[in-house]
Amino acid sequence: MRALTISAHGGLERLEVRDDLPPPALRAPTDVRIRVRAVALNHLDLFMLRGLPGITLVPPWIVAADGTGIVEEVGAGATGVHVGDSVVINPGISDRTCRYCADGDHPLCVKFGILGEHFPGTAAEQIVLPCFNVRVVPSSIPVAEAAAFGLATLTAWRMVVTRARVQRGERVLIWGIGGGVALAALQICKLAGAEVWVPADVITITGTKVTFDGKPAVLARVIKYKNETYLFRDEKGRPLW
Repeated sequence: MRALTISAHGGLERLEVRDDLPPPALRAPTDVRIRVRAVALNHLDLFMLRGLPGITLVPPWIVAADGTGIVEEVGAGATGVHVGDSVVINPGISDRTCRYCADGDHPLCVKFGILGEHFPGTAAEQIVLPCFNVRVVPSSIPVAEAAAFGLATLTAWRMVVTRARVQRGERVLIWGIGGGVALAALQICKLAGAEVWVPADVITITGTKVTFDGKPAVLARVIKYKNETYLFRDEKGRPLW
């Protein structure tokens, strides 16, 4: 099997494409085998490449947490997916047996781990996962876009929905914008009906021609921040947020 691996901790020169790795096999009745179609990278992959305290890698270590693929095999106890389904991967693996899992708080599982960090990652031709960690992707969503959904969006969802419980009409400050988690948090807050504030140099991030909530927008200077701060308005001058 072909995969992108870490041969040892260090810089990018330690990344190595291998084509001699054994294909993964189903380990449990609830497992599914995925033929990977697209993979997304996160800053986590750089952390793993450089080395994290307490994390020991066994080279060759397969990188990446996020991805999409086609279901090629399902275990006898697998539910929710079928052979041929196009799926997106949830990179957070829990044992679904501890008291935290029983409460539905899977990220607190005593055996919780993330693909690419605690378990071999998605940057391979095939990967085996619990059926609970894949969801069918609508055909209208490009597989490459779906591949970038998992880690950042689930992290943002836990912050905004699970922990902060943001409600319609509330004001939310996202401290810094532009990264995957922050942008996902922005979208989730808007879907929740919250008013979102972002202290950032939006011109550098977005340019002067922007789209907000799918609508063309222009920028209007409203207050001072590093000499200039900008507020998104629509083309008729009405505030978008």
